[in-house]
Parts: sequence; structure tokens; C-alpha cells
Amino acid sequence: MGDCACHAADLNLRWDGEGLAFAFLELTPACNNRCVGCSNVFAERRVAAPLSGSDWCSLIDRLSPHVRWLKLTGGEPTLHPDFAQIVAHLNHRGIPFRLLTNGRWLDVTETLNLLLATPVLESLLISLHGPDARSHEAFTVVAGSFADAVETIRRASEAGLLVASSTVITQHNWDRVEELVEFALALGVDHLAFNRYIGAPLPSLEATPTQAQCALRKIMALKAAGIPLRLGTPAPQCVLRTNGSPCLAGLAFVTVDPWGKVRPCNHAELVVGDLLGDSVAAVLNSPELRDWYSAVPSLCVGCELWEVCGGGCRAECLLRTEPLQAHFVRAREFVPLAL
Repeated sequence: MGDCACHAADLNLRWDGEGLAFAFLELTPACNNRCVGCSNVFAERRVAAPLSGSDWCSLIDRLSPHVRWLKLTGGEPTLHPDFAQIVAHLNHRGIPFRLLTNGRWLDVTETLNLLLATPVLESLLISLHGPDARSHEAFTVVAGSFADAVETIRRASEAGLLVASSTVITQHNWDRVEELVEFALALGVDHLAFNRYIGAPLPSLEATPTQAQCALRKIMALKAAGIPLRLGTPAPQCVLRTNGSPCLAGLAFVTVDPWGKVRPCNHAELVVGDLLGDSVAAVLNSPELRDWYSAVPSLCVGCELWEVCGGGCRAECLLRTEPLQAHFVRAREFVPLAL
């Protein structure tokens, strides 16, 4: 889905520094897009059936004392065969949730009616990777996916649901930020969320450091001018000066995969527990989770900005052969940004 939830102040995590704010629930590995930059760590192994609706409801009951709200994601969460059952259970339990989706619903009217009848739904975050089919589908790799996402955004907004769009900055959209903002706001979105690409190196898709810096500079300038934009995927402060917080994965939130295994975040492969066999408390106090959050990238040791920066995205350090700081400096394209 491309979503990142690391900037607490920017993304309204409602986190007071104690316990979890929320958990990502990756309901199903199934997806009707084939995103070349897919953030799912299980993208190459989607065959195994996910937890059933009943199993998810039971897991939600166990999680509920530890979280304030949930994010439903996938894959494409609406493709879970028991999606309606899971949503109804959340509504019955009064557990707020946000839905992260690509907007390609099998029956838009049916899904809209389900969500409109669910008061605990707080918002939709719908992937929109460009202002036209070419830029969007360069990421999703499915013809017609742009039209589907646009229709869902428009209809959900017109129906009165709070809708945001989610964009991963790529080679195909980095220079079209203003155009995308104008397009999405005209569709009725409440705000736009922009994320850097997080994953193994992907030269055919990901923006170059210079392109990413230009896009981020434009996004932050528009945000400072009052345009409703949000910036996820934290970068080290030596690369990008922002007012965001350090990466909060594993501290303010965790991710539960389609089979009940827990990871610090949706971008990281590291498994820190299994809720089919472990208690929630045991997972949240696991040494693997403590090690994840206490690790300091080598280039950050002794840095005076560490307490406010945290080295940027922790998953990125696992997915790259070197930290982002080294990449920017070595490429000699590092341009500090301060607004």
C-alpha cells in the first residue's frame, strides 16, 4: 500500500508515548494490482490462505486492550472473503479503524454501503500514484487501475466518507506534485500523503536522490503554504530537515501479517512473534522487538540529532546495503533542506 506511519505529529497517531497507538492488520495477501514497488514483504508468496474472518475477530479481541485503533491493509483488504464480517466485528466492539486500499473494489456500491454503515470507520487511504493513468499504472502495472482508484475516491468522497490519497514518489511522478495535488483535491480528498519508496533498490522505478529531494522540497513548501499534505517515511535529518518524529515502528505500532505473525512495521521482514501461539504481551516484550528499536545505524553513532531523528526509516537499513545517509553523500547529490 505504500503507507508509512512514522511521523506521529504529522499523521495523527494519537500516541502518548505509552503502549501502542495502533496495529496494522494485513488481512490478506491477495491483491488485484501488481505494484512493481509493492511494500508487502510477502509479495512473492501470496499463495497461502490468510486467517479466516473468525480467526481475525478473535485476534482483534486479544489486541484490543493494547491498541487505541487499527489500520486494515493487505494486499487489498477488501479482497478478504470475510471482509464484511471483520468490519462488522470492529463496529460491534467499537474499535476505530482506518482502511488502506487501492480502491479497486469488486463492487464499489456494496463496499461503500458497508463502510457507510460502519461508524467506527475513521477514514480511507486510497493509493493514487499520479495524476493520470500513465504515471499511476507505471507503479501498479495493471491497465484500468487508475480509473478504478479515481472512481472510488470520487464516489467515497461524494458519499461523505473522509478520504485521503497515498502516493509513493517515483521517477514517473516526482515532477508532477502540484498537478497531482490539484487533481486529488478536485476529487474530494481531505488530504494527500506522500511517501518515499521503501524497499530493495529498484532503479527502474524509484526516484533518484535528486528527484526525491526536489519532490520533497515542493511537498514541504506546499504544506507550509497551507495545502493539506502529509509526509511519511522519515528520512535522516542530515538528508531532509523536517519537524517529524523518529521512526516509531515497533514502539507506537506493529504489523500483523495475514497469518498472525508480528513484525515491527509493514516494510520490515523481521518477525518478532506469532499471535497464533504467543500472547500479545510476550510479543510486545520480545527481545527481537527491543533489539529492533534500540539499534543505531553506524553513521548515526554520536550524532547530536539522534534523539530527534532516530536515523530515519529503520526498515530501510535492512532493505539496503547501506543507510540512506551514505547513499546521498556518496552520490554527491545531498542538498540539506530546511524550511
